[in-house]
Amino acid sequence: MTRIIKAAEIAEPLPLWRPEEAVGRPPEPASEPAPSPPTPTPDPREIEDAARSRGLADGTRAAEEAYRAKLARIESLAAAVQRERTEFFDRIEPELVRLAVAIAEKVIGRELELRPDVAVDMVRTAMKRLRDREALRVSVNPRDLDQVKAARDDLVSAVDGVRKLEVVEDRRVGPGGCVIESPNGTLDARIKTQIEEIEAALDGVMPDSGEENGSGSNPLSQGNQPD
Repeated sequence: MTRIIKAAEIAEPLPLWRPEEAVGRPPEPASEPAPSPPTPTPDPREIEDAARSRGLADGTRAAEEAYRAKLARIESLAAAVQRERTEFFDRIEPELVRLAVAIAEKVIGRELELRPDVAVDMVRTAMKRLRDREALRVSVNPRDLDQVKAARDDLVSAVDGVRKLEVVEDRRVGPGGCVIESPNGTLDARIKTQIEEIEAALDGVMPDSGEENGSGSNPLSQGNQPD
């Protein structure tokens, strides 16, 4: 006896019927993949050029690094040499100043021994440096007094504007030097003063000493200025 199956009793839908499945047609063969294009053979010249470019770049980079390293080394050595030079002159310059002053003193002392008339030349030079020369009072070392007095007339004629010249002795003035007084001021032309000026000038060229030592002592006072 045939039993009728109701739709509500079917848990899953029945598959659709396809004629080709019923006939049993064999499946079509799968399509073969398309062949890949052949790999091009590298050109030896291109390989060589690429290798040469890489080698050149690597060599250039290495050379630049070596150059920078050597440059840094040279700069370091130069800085060290500069420091050594500065320290050397800082140590030696005071000695050089003292040596120069000592030599100047010896040379001047020898000149005074060989030329007793040095005081006359010193007075003449100092008188020419003054602007107001009408009335002058010259102080010299007792050793030089007679010679300067003997040259008084020559001094007056050699320096324009001098009408009165008085020569006196002063033990505070060293041999060869003089101190000249005028109505407008005093000119200190002693040998000692000039040596001190030389020492101050030498100190003035030393590093970091310009403001402290560079001005030197001013032998002029009360506004009397040289020509």
